[in-house]
Amino acid sequence: MEEAIAILRAHADAGDPNAALARADVLCEYGREEELRALAEAGDPPAALSLPKLLRIQKRAGELRARADSGDRISARELAHLLADQGQVAELRTRVEAGDGEASMCLVDALEQAGHREEAERVRQFGLVLEED
Repeated sequence: MEEAIAILRAHADAGDPNAALARADVLCEYGREEELRALAEAGDPPAALSLPKLLRIQKRAGELRARADSGDRISARELAHLLADQGQVAELRTRVEAGDGEASMCLVDALEQAGHREEAERVRQFGLVLEED
């Protein structure tokens, strides 16, 4: 594995976008968070896309939430999927109410998984209806 990563690293560092993508995928698949994070922080686009995916795999909702709340749309998407996977309907609803567009379809999925099919269909058709104060 180390040899494969070294080869991908050399090609990615030489400007090969396919190698950069493959490197990020391999680092994510093998849970190499430190390397993936360093690349993402250095501005490597494939790593920046893969890091939130790894955080979702590791079920790191807190870090995903912080990243999403600071404007990281990829982290917002991964957080929404994680919350849906965990059946966190209340938090998804709160995120939708706060304007998190990434959470809306995941809310529908979570509602369906929780057996709330009518509400899921209403949200799908009309969006989340907010109650007025």
